[in-house]
Amino acid sequence: MGVVMGRELGLQVRDAVESGLVPQPDAVVSMPVHWTRVLLRGIDHAALLAEEVSRVLGVERHPLLRARLASRQTGGSREQRAGNRGRFVGVPASELRPGCTVLLIDDVRTTGSTLREGMAALGELGVGRVVCGTCAVADAPRRTGQRG
Repeated sequence: MGVVMGRELGLQVRDAVESGLVPQPDAVVSMPVHWTRVLLRGIDHAALLAEEVSRVLGVERHPLLRARLASRQTGGSREQRAGNRGRFVGVPASELRPGCTVLLIDDVRTTGSTLREGMAALGELGVGRVVCGTCAVADAPRRTGQRG
């Protein structure tokens, strides 16, 4: 499913570029997952999506972000997610020019805090513009302990 969803996301981005809604990206970057989580899960969802988006767009995928081990985002409140900062570090790539446009891919956006952190880390690398693409948008679950 990751390849199918990545292909569809790539086609939608391509249509948005051709329509002038978003700029043509110079690189595709996936939101990273710490290697221990990839080991436990057996998959890096965002990387799989980004690889297919990269293929559809004919734009190279670059590993410009690395994840530090941090608290899980899943199951936390909006405030806990927003407070979980410093999870990503930029990895310079000499083949990308300063001010370039990057398409940042994540599998799910709930609060947007992960994408904001990724954008900040890319900005510190000198990326000029970041366009974000996700396959799913979810409302943050309510954690009040009440049902109904």
